[in-house]
Amino acid sequence: MLAEQIGQNGGNNPLSLKWPNDVLIAGGKIAGILLEAGEGGVIAGCGINLKNPPGDASQKHPAVALDSFMDAAEPPSADRLAFRLVQKLAECYEMWEEKGLAAVLEQWQAHCAMTGQKVAIQTPATLIEGVCEAIGEEGQLIICDDSGKQHFITAGDVEIMKGQA
Repeated sequence: MLAEQIGQNGGNNPLSLKWPNDVLIAGGKIAGILLEAGEGGVIAGCGINLKNPPGDASQKHPAVALDSFMDAAEPPSADRLAFRLVQKLAECYEMWEEKGLAAVLEQWQAHCAMTGQKVAIQTPATLIEGVCEAIGEEGQLIICDDSGKQHFITAGDVEIMKGQA
């Protein structure tokens, strides 16, 4: 969906996903997604940088904005983006209802920026380092550490270790 908003300049910068909730382009974070499950449903929230991203060069994935990847003649429209986002969310929800979680995770895995990459995850209990193998059947991150042990991560702060694999 974001890819459709990006003009010709974005064609060389494919979108990718960083588990559990970041959308990246050209090495920068363009969007973030948060989900909160509760009784009777899930609340979804997202933020997309349209213009003037916050400047924090200390971040591994500094914020970038949609307008820098679009044709200058057609600046990003918040209304149009919100409309397309709701449409795509409805399509994803329909896919989930018809085909189940596996279909959603298959799409997620296809855009995962981390598969095969060395990562470090600070979980609530410990720091785990290893290579990201996949996204599991329930959405967990599967990491293989240097000893060959697999870790199934359900919560944590992930860092992609650039230049290592």
